[in-house]
Parts: sequence; C-alpha cells; structure tokens
Amino acid sequence: MELNYSAMGTRIKNARTEQKLTQERLAEMADISCAFLGHIERGTRKMSLETFSKLCSVLSVSADCILLDSYQSESDIIKGIAALTANKSPDKVKPFLRSVRVLAENIDNL
Repeated sequence: MELNYSAMGTRIKNARTEQKLTQERLAEMADISCAFLGHIERGTRKMSLETFSKLCSVLSVSADCILLDSYQSESDIIKGIAALTANKSPDKVKPFLRSVRVLAENIDNL
C-alpha cells in the first residue's frame, strides 16, 4: 500500500480547522515548525513516525483517521445519528436522546 501524503495532509488540515487551531498553534503543540506543518498539509514533505504520532495525539484523532480517511466530523456523526433514528419509534428514540444529553452534560466527569 502506497501512502497518499497529499490526502493525509488534507485530513490533518481538516482536523486542525475543525478544532479551530491555526497552523502556528498546531505546529507549536506538535513541536514542529509552522513551515513544516504547511508542507505536511500540502503533502509536499513526508513526516516522521514521531511527528505523525504527535499530530494524531494533539488533534485527538486516531492514526487510521489520517491514514485511511475514517475520520468523521462531529456534524457528520450527528447527521448519521439523526439518519439512523429517523425511522425508529419515537418512544424508543426519546430515551436514547435523553441518554445522549445526560452524557454530553457530564462529559467532563467521564
């Protein structure tokens, strides 16, 4: 399997922008230069495994999200849940959504 560094860079950039991080801030957090991060995001330079690991950690995404495009944005996940529950019984969907709300309200305690 050949790695597509351009696609990986795009996924890193998408994860960064979704988290409202600037290139400067992400580079600082990953201990790399902003110029190098720009090259990574454009796919014009290859990163070390250590840098890849740092970026995944800082962005809180798994390696497969960056390598294989299994990343789903929060809005995609919410849309997916809505689609999955659209044709279900409202009596069963309501307790599910209440559970999600309780989890969200207590996320800092999990």
